[in-house]
Amino acid sequence: MAIIRGLQMGLDMPTLAKQFKTSKSVICETLNTPNLSKATGRLLKTLSGDDRIIVTMSKKNPRLTSKDINSELKDQYGVQVSKDTVKRRLRHALLFRRRPVNKPMIPEKNRSARLKHVTTLALSLCHIRISANQWIELLSRMTVKHLYVDFCTFDPSLFSDKVMMPLEHLETLQIQPRFPCFLNDTSDQTLIYWATRGTVPPTVLLRNGCASRITPDGIRMLITSALASQSSAKLDWDFGLLLGTTQFDAALLTFILYPGWQVKVSDDFRSRKIQVQKESTVTQFSLPVPFPMGSLSVPLN
Repeated sequence: MAIIRGLQMGLDMPTLAKQFKTSKSVICETLNTPNLSKATGRLLKTLSGDDRIIVTMSKKNPRLTSKDINSELKDQYGVQVSKDTVKRRLRHALLFRRRPVNKPMIPEKNRSARLKHVTTLALSLCHIRISANQWIELLSRMTVKHLYVDFCTFDPSLFSDKVMMPLEHLETLQIQPRFPCFLNDTSDQTLIYWATRGTVPPTVLLRNGCASRITPDGIRMLITSALASQSSAKLDWDFGLLLGTTQFDAALLTFILYPGWQVKVSDDFRSRKIQVQKESTVTQFSLPVPFPMGSLSVPLN
């Protein structure tokens, strides 16, 4: 109240500041009056129309800098001012911060063109909730060379012969589901297609209880085709648990009796693991252990 009375009595700001032993800025903040400098009498570098042009250009394209606006003013309107002047006009219009740009969505054509450059697709610790047709369409837009699915839950139909065969550039396939799953639609057709095409993926890993309808005959044909191609690349294959055959012993003998192949067999209570190695090719898969079909009777006391 004392400051207001002093103003009513005609005292200026410096006198009030000395009287109350404070600064001029405190007096201005108390009275809520901006501490504006007095006009120097110098003419403005731009007219009101020029200021509107500067503001319109900035609003139309928020990415323009003061230097860009200054160049366009000179080229299009013949107005020659400094970039600092443009900054002051933008600051006065509150256009000195970053602003969101409202732009249209990327068209479908450009989105598809971007997906063509995708060569690696890795999914980890997620739920893949997509239909088989949508999955095929997505992969067809990419140039997939490396496909990793680690500890995910998914529909087994996402990894079938229909999905795998169109991947012409595939080099690495790793499927490691969160829980054991049965790829019912994955069979020897994919292996036959790889063998006849002549470009076999160097790495195929079906792990963590991943089973399929692939048979040892299909694996043997794929190994033979890979060795005949005289490729120096190292091949690392793990086809998981094979449920496409019931002749377990006959399937095992086809690898043991094949000349030049090193076969290692290890059994556990769940399956029989077979590892086949020749030159730079290492292949392994598992066969279900054939349990006796007789009934087990336990006497009750």
